[in-house]
Amino acid sequence: MSELVTLLQVLKFDGVKKHFSNPQLIYSGLGEKPTWPSAHGGVFHCRESDGARQNVAIKKYIEGNKDKQLIESEIITMTKHRHPNILRLQSIYSYDSCVFLVTPYYNGGTLQKYCLDNDVALLQMVFILKRLVAGLAEIHKRGSIHRNIKCENVFLGEDNSIVIGGFGFSSLKPMIIGESAEEAGDILFWAPEICKGKSINQMVDIWALGIVVLEILSIGKAPYQDDHLGKEEVRL
Repeated sequence: MSELVTLLQVLKFDGVKKHFSNPQLIYSGLGEKPTWPSAHGGVFHCRESDGARQNVAIKKYIEGNKDKQLIESEIITMTKHRHPNILRLQSIYSYDSCVFLVTPYYNGGTLQKYCLDNDVALLQMVFILKRLVAGLAEIHKRGSIHRNIKCENVFLGEDNSIVIGGFGFSSLKPMIIGESAEEAGDILFWAPEICKGKSINQMVDIWALGIVVLEILSIGKAPYQDDHLGKEEVRL
């Protein structure tokens, strides 16, 4: 039994159901290609096979040493924060060396996709930013650092709901980013203190939120996105 499975068995998550069974018995769609592929397993648009046939998004993690911290951070942070503008974790499945995180499905897609497909008016941008600030304030109020704020991690519903997701890099305390760029999320959203290898705190999320504003104004493209900057170039 892996350390992660043991952790899931021991920890109690308020309002989140834990299952140690095959989620494909409950949801259809996990056998298909990921709707949003990733190096860690991908995110699937699924639907309940019976009952209300609710649409959900299921993030699949293939268990490994590198993924353990990502999975722990995502689960702990999402269960710690309950807020209308934070993605809600509904249930967790652990099966066949994989962990599956079940969340609501937001049929409006990501904020990045919306910006690429639409011209965002000023009032729309204000509406979006108010909700992002509210969600981020909740995260910071409880002492967490998101560390990966960007349009790709903001999800939209047809009912105008807006939530922050992508908590795999989140931290519960100030820290110093090491040599691995993976520890700090997307390079294009790095704050100066990350580039300089200094101790970081919640202010790095505020910097990233500023880049999100530029991303919205630039039709879904972050500054320098086309320059293919590497970690060493950013540190310069």
